[in-house]
Amino acid sequence: MEAVYQLLRPMAHAIQTFDGERFAALLSCLEQVPLPPAAQACCANSGRAAEIDDAAQRCVGERWGGVASNMLRARASLRAPDVGAAYACLVKAYHGLLSALREETGWVVPVVRLLTYEARVVADRADR
Repeated sequence: MEAVYQLLRPMAHAIQTFDGERFAALLSCLEQVPLPPAAQACCANSGRAAEIDDAAQRCVGERWGGVASNMLRARASLRAPDVGAAYACLVKAYHGLLSALREETGWVVPVVRLLTYEARVVADRADR
């Protein structure tokens, strides 16, 4: 689980500093190098979803925890490859984003753009 926390800590810093560009880059499931093997194994294991959710809630906060955990799982699912599971995680992340938007300001615009784009790309892949 420490490998997951290593991915979540920079996200927490981006949130605390209102760095939407950095947060979006860290959330991306399409534009990043593969997850470290320990994180990949943890995030790709559907039986550990609740554990990853809890870690994200503790590390990045309640508002963004679901977005972060679902994007990590989407990233792991794409590498598995399980495009259907990745899309399901992206949809959950997008719902979390919509909830978070109620209490946020313009710094999250890059996150909105990223999740919208990636959901569209992964949906297209899932349809093939």
